[in-house]
Amino acid sequence: MILNGTPPGKQSGTHMTDCTVPRHDTQDEPTPTIHNGHLCQTCARQLRTDLTRLPTLYTQLEDALPTRNTGASLAATNGLTGPAAIPFNDAVSECRSQIEHDLHYWASETAADRRTTLPPVLPPAAVPFHAGWITAATKWIPYRTWAPHITGAINHDTTRAWHLLQPRRVKTMNWIDPCPHCRTLRELQATIYETDGDPRPSVIECLTCRQTWTSGIAWLELARQVHTLTKTGTP
Repeated sequence: MILNGTPPGKQSGTHMTDCTVPRHDTQDEPTPTIHNGHLCQTCARQLRTDLTRLPTLYTQLEDALPTRNTGASLAATNGLTGPAAIPFNDAVSECRSQIEHDLHYWASETAADRRTTLPPVLPPAAVPFHAGWITAATKWIPYRTWAPHITGAINHDTTRAWHLLQPRRVKTMNWIDPCPHCRTLRELQATIYETDGDPRPSVIECLTCRQTWTSGIAWLELARQVHTLTKTGTP
């Protein structure tokens, strides 16, 4: 298994650059970083959000280690019963190992950057401990040259864990429009649950103020308000 998280050679930064976190790869236009930083504001917030979610996802993945396939397993076909007949979910196991590795790696990186020593903690307690350690450093991480690498790695782990736990199809779209709540241009994100029977409502969210609009009448009202703000030239 190839483990993520090892950054390439560090590069010198400039006062204003483009955010290079992989989530921006599909955008037509680059997203500028914060002043003197290496992350845009959205990615800096996303890193904190992912670090909050990851320990819970890691714990939930433990329950998913036995596959939930209701069909006959290979072990059962061979006449095995009991624990030996429970198929093991390799993808979930690898995801948990990746989370352990990445959080330990980046907690060590932040400790080294601050010239301090990371206390030894063993799994499973290590995962929430390392996530908390990194979270405490998220105010200055965006100004480190390795900030895009940690943000990309942690987001990849969070997204992969979520998809393993929630295999229903989900599509996200990001764009810039006036936010009626902020009353200025903001990045909006639509999360659309595509699978028939999925009870979760699709939602549009402002990634700055976290105001949300669920699908249906709220989306029509949002479109009307955005149109009005655009016509009036709201900055």
